Amino acid sequence: MPQKKPRRPNRAEERKSILKVCGIDISGKDAVIVVLNSADGTTTDETGHFKKLTLHDDENPENVQRFHDTFSAHMDTVNPDAIGLLKRNKGGTHSAGSLSFKIEGILQMYKQKPVELIHPATVRAYKNRAKLNEKPKHKYQQSAFDLAHYLLSR
Repeated sequence: MPQKKPRRPNRAEERKSILKVCGIDISGKDAVIVVLNSADGTTTDETGHFKKLTLHDDENPENVQRFHDTFSAHMDTVNPDAIGLLKRNKGGTHSAGSLSFKIEGILQMYKQKPVELIHPATVRAYKNRAKLNEKPKHKYQQSAFDLAHYLLSR
């Protein structure tokens, strides 16, 4: 009797297979990182000791390269299924500074997986709809934490 070909998962099933995500929020010269893992309906925070990555002296090419290398090495170690970065406002009264755009570009250069830019309004809408009860370990991680939850929900 011939064996059946394994069925390919549909898009919804593929999205549910995402178990580990990384949410990143840029605040000043810091990239705040939260790693969440979801298994059997339980979400665990796997951020560990690596909560923030700071770009010191962004005019020094060695520091910029070190920032990129450190981020890449950490992502290689964590090996998330999805990486999301809160998108920066380009204009208006709440526009981001030039350093945050530089950090955003450096993070987007990660080669192993795409770093997806997510608009903050999308995350706020999800947060209002989902009514999250969980909180991050530190208050400064809230935006990255909410983004990681949003990534898990898709």
